Amino acid sequence: AFQRVPAGRGDKRRQPARSAAPRPKRARRGGAGQAAGRANSSGKSSDSEPDTDEFLSDGGGYEDVAPPADVPAAVERLGALETLLSSRQTAAGETEFFVKLREKGYRHCYWAKEADVKAAGRYYEGIAHRVRAFLRRRNARSRSHAKSKDGDGGSDGDDGGASSRRGGEPLPFPAEWCEVERVIAEHSTPSGSDYLVLWRSLGYGDATWEESELLTRPGDADAIVAFRAVQARASSKRGAPPKRSERFDKFEVQPASVPEGLTLHPYQLTGVNWLRFAHHRGTNAVLADEMGLGKTIQSVTFLAALHEAGVRGPHLVVAPLSTLRNWERELQLWTPQLYYCLYTGNAEARSTAREFEWFHRKGEKRDTSNPKMDVLLTSYEVVMQDEALIRRLQFDTLIVDEGHRLKNADSKLYKVLDSLKLRRRYLLSGTPLQNNLDELFMLMHFVDSAKFNDLEAFNDRFADLRQDDQVKKLHELLKPHLLRRVKRDVLKELPPKIIQDVYVDASPLQVAMYDAVGRDSKLGAAVEGEGGEQASAHVFQAIQYVRKLCTHPALVYDPKVGAHAAALAASGAPLRGGEGLCHAP
Repeated sequence: AFQRVPAGRGDKRRQPARSAAPRPKRARRGGAGQAAGRANSSGKSSDSEPDTDEFLSDGGGYEDVAPPADVPAAVERLGALETLLSSRQTAAGETEFFVKLREKGYRHCYWAKEADVKAAGRYYEGIAHRVRAFLRRRNARSRSHAKSKDGDGGSDGDDGGASSRRGGEPLPFPAEWCEVERVIAEHSTPSGSDYLVLWRSLGYGDATWEESELLTRPGDADAIVAFRAVQARASSKRGAPPKRSERFDKFEVQPASVPEGLTLHPYQLTGVNWLRFAHHRGTNAVLADEMGLGKTIQSVTFLAALHEAGVRGPHLVVAPLSTLRNWERELQLWTPQLYYCLYTGNAEARSTAREFEWFHRKGEKRDTSNPKMDVLLTSYEVVMQDEALIRRLQFDTLIVDEGHRLKNADSKLYKVLDSLKLRRRYLLSGTPLQNNLDELFMLMHFVDSAKFNDLEAFNDRFADLRQDDQVKKLHELLKPHLLRRVKRDVLKELPPKIIQDVYVDASPLQVAMYDAVGRDSKLGAAVEGEGGEQASAHVFQAIQYVRKLCTHPALVYDPKVGAHAAALAASGAPLRGGEGLCHAP
């Protein structure tokens, strides 16, 4: 899990498994661009920008040799250069690059002198390529945008301006990337301790080992204290779930586990109680509230209630990738007592998460009998990709967001989730019944395969839902497993919906292209009832086409002739039928 890598001159420390050591180059001559490279490296340049010629030339533009034994510390440090983030001209006219090093957090980014970067490019493999790539991007932006500043010593336009760093200069990345999200591991060294830091809004793939004496910013000490508290839980292993009692205690008021300042709506408290009661009696269920009623909040509060009742988990939450950050925010806000692992990202990031977040550690090894996390939060794609690893875990509760994704029992997601070791299953869906009863049956089959085991019998039993008695029977069958509320019933204090139509004039190109559709002879024949079996398809295609055209003409015109069509529209000349158009899908 660890690998020794150089972190600086004469310094070694433990890192997550990565290859970060700078690779020296083999000695070779620079070739035709050597003289020009030496001239540029002397500091002479045709303009005030960084010397790009030697980096952009194919041969490197300078002598390419193995590093000598006495490489300056500033150059050796750049042997671990990962990326260049920005460049600037100093008041003295010198060029500096804002650089990030491998295995170092963004907190350690710094301005490096151009001469040092060039020297590192000569001595270490890959450095010159990174510089060339950066300069190409910067020069491309310079060509397409007028410079906002000219020789005033400020940034040259590469900065993102997300926030400010010391000196008031803008950072080319979000400032929160320098904030400690949590500490996930510790390693003792002769000089103290190193901590593996997960940075805010970044994944496990960007976690870095940091020396304790460098973690001195506001919030760093709190993160270390929180890490110690999590480590203290390792001594109390999770036992078997508590035995089910015959009595169920309903929450009459908001539970004490909800942080101060937050309030559940009455219907949300009802939803939490309904989930708790389902778990208490061993029933799997579907929370099918209309979108916007807070199914996520009810779910995380339910997990916190289980935690308070001694059901320690771990629990598995599977959600669309686009919603994982929202789930993370709600867990942080509503259930700070639950330790979650956001299991996503590339293979390296997931490996780090498994190594340090899934289980507590005994020395250098994981104690696979003692889970560290209370909640594993992941996406559909990752749970399918790492099914063999996730299947080894024993989960108490599974929560699937947008559970209607399980309407097909033959899908891989359905099969993978169905094969996991689970005590309880809960689905969240704002639309449990989308198209037909078959899809509803499949959801209920996932929830309770013993009770909902015959699709044909289910369809025969509820073949005609126009009859009130069949609707009533279906409700009775689903009642223990499905809770559905809509906004008009539970949020009566909301003001009435206001719908306002705003008409927007079409652009000249849209008008011209719209008129061209009307002059399509095939479409005219189809509208008149001619054209045979293809007529209805042609009309439907035209309707889809016009809908896209109303959104933006770029969705429908052929780029090869679109410029010509746009010029005709701008001149007022009519388009011939179908000119510049492409078929709608």
